[in-house]
Amino acid sequence: MGNLKRSFYPTFLLILILFTSYSCQKNEIKLHYLGHSAVFIDFNNEVTVLSDYGKENAYIEWGWDSPIYDAGDPGPDIISYSHHHDDHFDEKRAEKYKAIRIDGSVDTLIGKLSITSFESSEKDISLYDNYSYLFSINDIKVLHLGDCQADIMMINDPAHAWNLEHRYPKNCDILIMPIESTRKFILQAVKMVQLLEPRVLLPTHYWSEAYKQDFMSEMQRSYNKNGKNIQIISKEDPTFTYRKNDRSHGLLLLELKPAARKKDK
Repeated sequence: MGNLKRSFYPTFLLILILFTSYSCQKNEIKLHYLGHSAVFIDFNNEVTVLSDYGKENAYIEWGWDSPIYDAGDPGPDIISYSHHHDDHFDEKRAEKYKAIRIDGSVDTLIGKLSITSFESSEKDISLYDNYSYLFSINDIKVLHLGDCQADIMMINDPAHAWNLEHRYPKNCDILIMPIESTRKFILQAVKMVQLLEPRVLLPTHYWSEAYKQDFMSEMQRSYNKNGKNIQIISKEDPTFTYRKNDRSHGLLLLELKPAARKKDK
């Protein structure tokens, strides 16, 4: 019996250590929506990404109002750019940060964060002209689709829908997706969400509050019609914290109010 106890203790201790390590492993993503396609993403307080940090309001003179607020301090570890249009890229705003630049095709690991790019189309599906990025840490995946407007608008074409389904990863924890360009494509955007089936959706890249509300309404109508669970969270601030184990089945649709990041005290 004594030998049995002695042989049991090491096994029990190993199980306890593994359980404690797993329990202490953080699985938390913090989003701060700066506006347009720009999002500051904090992965487990270990690594931060600033995506598509463009000019403050690139096309306001054309009547397209979609400001990008200041990213503040402390700055990000990584800055990613889908492409170099003014509403997604601004060298002057980014030069204050000593961050790793992700700009183009990539499949790499930075710290514990895995980053994989996917070619995307903004103007015409016959041409890849920007990149979407998948960020993964532990078992959490965040897909930022960048400016894939043409891909979304052509989703009703069966051949292209097949292409999208096999190009982009499905069932990500968080999907950050454009919902408007110089043209409107609410129905196609809803279909894109249903194709990719994320757990959380942050709609971006829209030119008016009214248009965003139309998209939110159509999302709810479509999901209810098809018997799918959807929950809308509307916040008067720009932040949201995602914890994987907190989420139930269905889609969580975020409505965040863009704002600047405040400097840590």
